[in-house]
Amino acid sequence: MARCNSPTAMLIDLPPLIMTGFPIVPKLPSEFAKCNGCTFSWSRVQLEACGTLELSERTKNVDYNEVSKSFVYTPTLDDIGCHLKFCAVSGQAEGCIETISKVEVTSGPGSCPFEKRHKYTSNLTENGVFRIMSYNILAEMYLNRDYLTEFQYCPRYAVELAYRTPLLLKEILGYNNDILCLQEVGRELFRDDLLPSLEAFDFEGHYREKGGGTAEGTAIFFRKSKFRYLGQHDILIIDHLETDAGCVDILQKTYSNGNFKEAFKRNFQTVQVSLPQLFLMDLQEMLYCFGSLVVRASAPEARGRGFNPRPSHTKRLTKMALAAASLDA
Repeated sequence: MARCNSPTAMLIDLPPLIMTGFPIVPKLPSEFAKCNGCTFSWSRVQLEACGTLELSERTKNVDYNEVSKSFVYTPTLDDIGCHLKFCAVSGQAEGCIETISKVEVTSGPGSCPFEKRHKYTSNLTENGVFRIMSYNILAEMYLNRDYLTEFQYCPRYAVELAYRTPLLLKEILGYNNDILCLQEVGRELFRDDLLPSLEAFDFEGHYREKGGGTAEGTAIFFRKSKFRYLGQHDILIIDHLETDAGCVDILQKTYSNGNFKEAFKRNFQTVQVSLPQLFLMDLQEMLYCFGSLVVRASAPEARGRGFNPRPSHTKRLTKMALAAASLDA
């Protein structure tokens, strides 16, 4: 059990951009976040402009209107123009740690395209059914590197992580998935935003970075009410190809082109295999009844991966076939 230090020595960070309709996640100190029995509250306050007066001075002797007791909060239209105060109280320490946003709540971008898709996933899945999603987060390191060549059509502010993070959270949560397979997940995004926010919605998450010191990787989240975590096996593809005898043919084809070989070795890829155990009481009862008939039956398997189709792939999708001579075969 974690032991908390005095709360007066801790700091909380709130996002530099707060928009109505999009969730915000406070960044708690790790030693505080590990304490059990934490309670949270959000309040709003209307502050008058006071020139260069520090925010701490402007917030003295003002009244706060409590708006939520959850860890993750989604601002409403009533919050526009106000600052938000977040307070966390640990069950193991007296008092609380709190902070006030440095920015006012602003209007969000309005209706997003993914909200139309949310209409098809408005409810959680029923018992015995689960929904799985694969999603490419697009790591910030690639946005910063390739912005001028790949993303000039997008306003600069819209590729900043401060803007993208609340949109990502709203989209991901709105699909009501039970398993999330995420790729190109930045290290800090997972640690500071995705993990704490999704944990607040009954998810457990695990992360694996690519090789070569790259600060992004894959993440798997699963809903704890449906799955139990048993273990994790991470595979660095380049190491697997070079050490597994069963991959000799693949390795030979991959390395037959010198330029491709060098590009492949630089592009570290991982396969993350998580082993959550599905709670299906009706299935367990069925297996018990049929006993010896299913002793040797193999368990069902679900695989998730990224999907990046090109216009030329349309026929393959509609015909469900791939020519043997295809480069994608």
